[in-house]
Amino acid sequence: MKKNKKLLMSFLAMNAILPSYAANTGAPALKTEKMYTKIIKNTVQGKSNEKNYQIIEKILKSKNKELKDLYLQGDYIVKPEYLEWQIFFTGFYDEYSEGRDNTKENAAYHSKVSGYYDADGNYVMTSGSINGLMGKPHQQLQQPKEIDLGVTVQVREPGRQPISLGVSKPSMPMVTPISPASPAVSAITPILPPLVSFSIPTIVAPTTPLPVTITSPSISTVVVSGFNPVNPVIAIPTTFTPPALDKISTGFSQGAALGVNVENNILGNASANPVGGGTTVVKVRDTNFDISGVGFNWNGYNDSTSSSGTQAAGTVTSNYKHTFLNALAGSYTISGNWEFRNETTVSSPNTTRFVSVNHAYGAKTLNTVFEITAGSNIDLYGRTDGHMTVGIEYQSYDALPAKAINNGVITLKSGKNLFGMTAMIERYAYTSTSRKPLEESTLENNNK
Repeated sequence: MKKNKKLLMSFLAMNAILPSYAANTGAPALKTEKMYTKIIKNTVQGKSNEKNYQIIEKILKSKNKELKDLYLQGDYIVKPEYLEWQIFFTGFYDEYSEGRDNTKENAAYHSKVSGYYDADGNYVMTSGSINGLMGKPHQQLQQPKEIDLGVTVQVREPGRQPISLGVSKPSMPMVTPISPASPAVSAITPILPPLVSFSIPTIVAPTTPLPVTITSPSISTVVVSGFNPVNPVIAIPTTFTPPALDKISTGFSQGAALGVNVENNILGNASANPVGGGTTVVKVRDTNFDISGVGFNWNGYNDSTSSSGTQAAGTVTSNYKHTFLNALAGSYTISGNWEFRNETTVSSPNTTRFVSVNHAYGAKTLNTVFEITAGSNIDLYGRTDGHMTVGIEYQSYDALPAKAINNGVITLKSGKNLFGMTAMIERYAYTSTSRKPLEESTLENNNK
């Protein structure tokens, strides 16, 4: 098969010289198109092309001998530098069918596959099926092949007369010599300046200088005090073990309820700000929470309703120790000055939050956005043991995006295991939406 392919390529290259060969040898004109068609037909049907190959080989040998003879005839024949042809083949694959959607998403064929190369250099696909159709990977970069046909291209000079430019020699200019005349020089009469009389001054003898008396300087006695070196006391700092950042917050049940003291939350799905621009102090305990300083106004909404109100200062009985604000069903803000104090004593839950943010409710096409507004100040006070106190906790829930943004100032005042902002993936299994939570969600700290 390789021999047949080489002879076929040779036949294509000789397609242009067969008519000239027939004219030079006196043989009948060869029907190259018919021979080409016959070779293709025999190749497809599996028949022998030996007779056609013998004709082509005979032509090639005859033409090669003729070229060698011409090359040896001397200066009367124009000889090219190399006896060879360069032939290039290219191709372009295109599939077109009227009325067919052949875009990237609906193409009948594709090459978007993945896999690896084995020890023999073969590509092994591991995936790449689209609509039940396996793709075909691109081949590796291949080196082009060069085919030396052993023939020459005769270069012929154009038969035309040389160009005469008609350039004539310019005539020499005529120059008439001029005899220079002697210049007229007038006599120069010098003018002497007038003499001025002057008097010689009288030189007076200089006055003898007065004698100079040199007094020896008096040197006072310098008393040098004693030098007492000081031995500084260097305090060596005590070492300590930094806290391990390997803690996982305990989750809790959350819902879309609105208002104060609902569904494991002190405040559910609402925005809040201190009354009258004061400072609201929130103390979370095991069996109640306490509001001091000033109360706070709240304004909430969810998928089906909205509500608002004011929580006055005082103590409210409650077992909800998980978070102050639960932001799940929409977008809410915290503004103004706040103090959040974790005064719980139990070990479970292991985390108390000021705000918990995720997207468990609300329109699936929207983002849940929580923001601590600019100019707000949040002071956090934690416990002295291993219990965690968090300012803003973002939870990626149900594969829906959410945003938690701090444009105010969160200050970690006192306690252990205090965190300004944290993020966690609680569940990632929602399949009825095309949202991309890991790309659309953000945890932004724009202030400090």
